[in-house]
Amino acid sequence: MALGRAPYLSWPATPQAIGDARSEIVGRARAAGASADVLTDIKLAVSEACANAVMHAYVTRHRRAERFAVATATDGERFDVWITDEGRCAAPDVASGGAGLGLGLMTALSVAMVIGCVPDGGTQVHLTFALRRQASGMRAARSGVRRP
Repeated sequence: MALGRAPYLSWPATPQAIGDARSEIVGRARAAGASADVLTDIKLAVSEACANAVMHAYVTRHRRAERFAVATATDGERFDVWITDEGRCAAPDVASGGAGLGLGLMTALSVAMVIGCVPDGGTQVHLTFALRRQASGMRAARSGVRRP
């Protein structure tokens, strides 16, 4: 069943908005047919990506970005999620003051994770999930950082 790509929805870059964005994405995944265990993976990975968009997106060195956006797409058994901030594109920095666990967690919970720069300068995390859990060992997590 191909639902196609859902439009981007935007939220204020506040901790309170993380739950709203997560709920929206989980609702879309549920509508696409995601299994209960995959929904759990999506909830956690998306929470991490949205938290990064809120906590680490800076327009300038001292000014945080004001918003972040999410979009999803379904293609057969695949569910894709994009989380995009309005900050300056930056490569992941484990020594950024966070615990440094979020990127590894997102990679482990998804089939693929790619971090890249969008044309207007923000950072985008693209997560791909299988709608139904594969047999053990079938989730070959791949990650990458793309720079223009």
